[in-house]
Amino acid sequence: QKQKYLRNKSYLHDVTLRAEPYMYWIAGQVKKRNMPMELVLLPIVESAFNPYATSGANAAGIWQIIPSTGRNYGLKQTHNYDARRDVVASTTAALNMMQRLNKMFDGDWLLTIAAYNSGEGRVMKAIKANKSRRQAH
Repeated sequence: QKQKYLRNKSYLHDVTLRAEPYMYWIAGQVKKRNMPMELVLLPIVESAFNPYATSGANAAGIWQIIPSTGRNYGLKQTHNYDARRDVVASTTAALNMMQRLNKMFDGDWLLTIAAYNSGEGRVMKAIKANKSRRQAH
């Protein structure tokens, strides 16, 4: 990753320009919910703040929401409109999801972000495996 950023020195500048129209509004939403302000920066990692970004897993938008998660959080997806690419709708869904995950992980924001990125099942499995290893020693 480090080499990628060193080779492309304008990357952060370009991301900042893309983020500018949205960042202040997202920060307000995060603040209203008393969530860590660092979450405002998560779309840099997820999509470089590109609402048109699509991953190999068909995650879309600045928050990189997969279709099934989008549907679970009420994001409409039709041939003509995909709310995962709608910054307001997808931000609301992403923050709702992170609040739910944060409750699930007893207020641990690192586990919350890990679960947001890789799935709650994967994080739960890793926690269980780690507990098993500690009990074995």
